[in-house]
Amino acid sequence: MDTTFDIGTGTDYPVYCTAIQDDGKIPIAGEFTNYNGTPRNRIARLDPDGDLDTTFDPGAERTVRSSPSTFNRMERSSLAEISGVTTASTGIRSPD
Repeated sequence: MDTTFDIGTGTDYPVYCTAIQDDGKIPIAGEFTNYNGTPRNRIARLDPDGDLDTTFDPGAERTVRSSPSTFNRMERSSLAEISGVTTASTGIRSPD
């Protein structure tokens, strides 16, 4: 067990999607609207210790849909779709 990983109070609603990036950061997506009391619109990224990565903030104008679903007819439990445009602050480009 990693005792340095602490999410505190975490999210206010379920998280459906997680991943671990090469740098150890953890993107999460789901129904939540805040993480440890900080507003986040259904997507956030955590530092390796569980703290909110405040350098990643897609902003309130993004729509995130995430749920357990299928992709290429295979069950996937970590899919998220983010609508919006690429920004310098997030680097996210979503399908139009």
